[in-house]
Amino acid sequence: MGLDSGYRHAQFSSGLLLKCRCRERRGGITGARFLLDARNRIGKIDGMIQAALEKNVLGEISSDTFRRLVGKYEAEQQQLQGEVNQWEREQSECRQAKRDVGTWISRIKECLTIDELTRTIAVELIDRIVVSQMREEGGEKVLDLEIFYKFGLKQSDQVNPVYENRAS
Repeated sequence: MGLDSGYRHAQFSSGLLLKCRCRERRGGITGARFLLDARNRIGKIDGMIQAALEKNVLGEISSDTFRRLVGKYEAEQQQLQGEVNQWEREQSECRQAKRDVGTWISRIKECLTIDELTRTIAVELIDRIVVSQMREEGGEKVLDLEIFYKFGLKQSDQVNPVYENRAS
């Protein structure tokens, strides 16, 4: 792996981690505080629905008022629960991305001093290699070679194939 390629991978990993750190804050508050506040509010809404039901049964509020209140409470509760679910999903994805980047970096560090690309190292780092059909460009035969590294990284190159006569 060349210096330029290593630099691009470092940019990728630092960009991913920065994106995760940005997600940890929502509306100026931390994610943990947001989750705590949202869960508390969901619990309070349950209590308010229960109180409205009791007032309806006792005849202190009309059935129409009860339905309107419960409708508003349930809509707010569903919205909050959706936001909590989304936030938890994003945090889970972020934690997984951080683990993936950390794993990838440790694998790359192990390979920095290799002299020869072995099958074991290739299997460890490369997800797949895509080779295009050969075509003619400017009188030369060329093909595109794409290497997809594990963890979503990709490197593309154009290759001029060289054939050896192995029959001799």
